[in-house]
Amino acid sequence: MRTLTFVHQNPHSFIDIYEDYAEGIKTHSSENWLIDYKLKYISQGKKSFEKYILKLIVENNIETIFFILDSEDLTFDIEFIKTLEKYCFIVMNFFDTEYFFEEVDRHYAQFADLVLLPDYNMKFVYELYDISAI
Repeated sequence: MRTLTFVHQNPHSFIDIYEDYAEGIKTHSSENWLIDYKLKYISQGKKSFEKYILKLIVENNIETIFFILDSEDLTFDIEFIKTLEKYCFIVMNFFDTEYFFEEVDRHYAQFADLVLLPDYNMKFVYELYDISAI
């Protein structure tokens, strides 16, 4: 499986959970592109960042995109994620969804093919929106 993983690698963080998820995805992929989405977005700007991502997906025939976003993160434009769903299977991994469901997670999740959650009980909330979650 050819995958693209969006994660922010924070060298000052004492928690490696984001990097651990990214490593697990890389291990189970035939090819994996890992992008520190915050650094790339800041260095390129919104339009160039989105253009770069689309080009990367098309040129490398990427099949699956994993979003491992910081809790409460709104870096990605919803319309851009909607565009990505035309090209790839989208997996959203949410942390702290019990706190950020209303403000962030439910909006992004509507464009995901699969949502990964740390809290089993939140699965039922996503199901109310007809969103596949485990």
